[in-house]
Amino acid sequence: YRSTLFQTVTAEVVAQRSKAVTNIFMDASQITASAVKNCSMTLFETISAYPALCCQGDNQYLMTQALTKILEVGAGLISTSTLANLSLAITSIISTCLSGVAVGQEPESIFADSLQIISFVSTKSTSISSCVSMQSNFEKSLGVPASIYCQNLSALSNPSQPFAVSVQRYLNNPFHRDSPAASLIVSHTFNSASSRSRRLSNQPNTVTTTLT
Repeated sequence: YRSTLFQTVTAEVVAQRSKAVTNIFMDASQITASAVKNCSMTLFETISAYPALCCQGDNQYLMTQALTKILEVGAGLISTSTLANLSLAITSIISTCLSGVAVGQEPESIFADSLQIISFVSTKSTSISSCVSMQSNFEKSLGVPASIYCQNLSALSNPSQPFAVSVQRYLNNPFHRDSPAASLIVSHTFNSASSRSRRLSNQPNTVTTTLT
């Protein structure tokens, strides 16, 4: 961990850090609480200091995969604060990378071992689809029905108002939520019609979501 403090960070370095953490956590039986702490801090600080680099090339996938590998270790080795930071780090990467996505661009999909992410930017008038299907290859092989997330855009009065949607689906309930539906996290951000900037702001109640 200390050696990373003196590195010149590039997109390649971000990729190398992500791959190193993923490889370290391949064998969970060899992991200690100290390893969880140090690897988590390396990823957190990289994301915080170099968010744009985390979105270059395959880095969004590589970083997400590394973060979910830490989540798979189990509650015994992960502190409550680290668990919260992991959730924030994943959300931060998604939010940063969405800022570079164009309206109407095909949805971006990330399928890590224990987390599926689908995100896109659209408008009411050009919405690609009102529903998003999420299903792992393992679930497909077992014939398990896909989880379907649907959005109700009727509350949007301005058909040209851009909005971004990200759907996170955790496959092993790392945050110990009470129901399978709670393993799906949906976030919406909107461009305020009165704002001069093009920045998206959180308005979580503007769009109704359902899960089937």
